[in-house]
Amino acid sequence: MAEKIVKPDQQAADDDQQSPEELFNQLMAEQDALIPPGFAQQVERDLTGNSKIAMTRRLALAYLSTPFKESTEKLAADRELAVAVAHVSDVLKDHAKSYETLLGWIKAAHARMAVSIAIREDMAEILAEAKADSERVRDELHEARFLRGLKKPRK
Repeated sequence: MAEKIVKPDQQAADDDQQSPEELFNQLMAEQDALIPPGFAQQVERDLTGNSKIAMTRRLALAYLSTPFKESTEKLAADRELAVAVAHVSDVLKDHAKSYETLLGWIKAAHARMAVSIAIREDMAEILAEAKADSERVRDELHEARFLRGLKKPRK
């Protein structure tokens, strides 16, 4: 039997019709995970490997790295290129839905993590410690990007 994957939009619709206490009790009573074991690894392979969704994303981002006028002129001059770009554009519609679903799962993870932490008596201290650590990491990432010339220095 195939393992059930709960679509995040359905989970959100179910969650919106419950009180916070009912939602908490429902989450605590769950027997199965929201996604099956191995699914996260498959998503990572799809996003980072040579899957169709990864290649299409790369092509879309490459297209955006060219000024619109230049892209349009190239498409006007090259029919084969125009057909290829139209194909990528068509496939992107479906892939955008996949990214929206992934975003829903990420939001579900965020909400579930927050609810899980909320049951701790020392929640405020945990959140403060996490926030301080997150700010340190953000500062380090910003500095690394600045050193590579990708960002302007913070004021």
